[in-house]
Amino acid sequence: MSKPDGQKVWFAKFNAHIGSVKTNLVRRKHSDNPTCPCCGELETTEHIYQCKSANMQAAYDVHMEELTSHLRAKTSKAITDSIIEV
Repeated sequence: MSKPDGQKVWFAKFNAHIGSVKTNLVRRKHSDNPTCPCCGELETTEHIYQCKSANMQAAYDVHMEELTSHLRAKTSKAITDSIIEV
């Protein structure tokens, strides 16, 4: 009950493997290429978290830096460190 509705929906779609990844978009005829735009491998739900592309790592680094900056400005060091560690 404590999770926002959008997060609940995303989690349910992730677990059911029905999210908007390229393999599902091809199956639904919304795309004609099932490969990851960053690395060229088949893009599945799990691949989003396992992609080894430098572009994916760069995007992760940018977003983690933004999150860290926001947390350091808005919360205590202990809370920030705990969230970043997870």
